Amino acid sequence: MLAFGLMAIVAASASAYPLLTRYIFNALADGRASEMIWIAPPAIILLALVKGVALFAQTVQVNALALRVTTDLQKDMARTLIEADFAVLSREPAGAFMSRIMNDLNLVREAAVRLANNLVRDLLTVIVLVGAMLWLDWLMALIVLFVYPLAMQPIIRIGARQRKASGNLQEHME
Repeated sequence: MLAFGLMAIVAASASAYPLLTRYIFNALADGRASEMIWIAPPAIILLALVKGVALFAQTVQVNALALRVTTDLQKDMARTLIEADFAVLSREPAGAFMSRIMNDLNLVREAAVRLANNLVRDLLTVIVLVGAMLWLDWLMALIVLFVYPLAMQPIIRIGARQRKASGNLQEHME
């Protein structure tokens, strides 16, 4: 639960950058440049510090959680191996079992960490940033949210063609 709270802080601090930028530019446009000289740098540093500390703590929490899960899985797998049929176990070397178990556990741990980071934290960041976009300029945000997927379609098609051509080239070189 702490990791999710830290992810929310990371997402909120990421969306605070455009809000802070807007505040600074509005203040400069209003002729408050001398005020911004003293406010803007510490605000930017504080925001970066909050985001960095939250990101570090979130990474530590997620990794600790993933290690706890894989440790429990490792204990369960060891218990299952101890109770398994000896004839089945003796068909393969013990090192093969251990190597397979450790490899699978590492894959589970990496998947858990990536799931937390890529799916949860990044999705939360996108949601909060879209909210900040809508709050700053709702019309421009809606235009961008409509045009961006349309603009990405040709890029995706070109990338697919390039990957296919690259694969064909590698096949011919072999």
